Amino acid sequence: MEAWRERLEPGHFLSPGALWWVFDWAPAEEQCGRGRKHMRRPERPSADWTLEQGSVLLIDEIDKAEADLPNGLL
Repeated sequence: MEAWRERLEPGHFLSPGALWWVFDWAPAEEQCGRGRKHMRRPERPSADWTLEQGSVLLIDEIDKAEADLPNGLL
């Protein structure tokens, strides 16, 4: 692959957000492990945690967001 094509791969520009971490921990961690040490990672769940046990995402001050945000989460 040409050098410029490799630099422009979409994976180089994606950073896991809160919803990505909550719903799919392993791929989010993999995305951060691709040489992107500057990305913020949440605290890792305990070793015995599984996705089937669920996750909680707290969204503070959602009432101040644009109407599309809470409506989209429903």
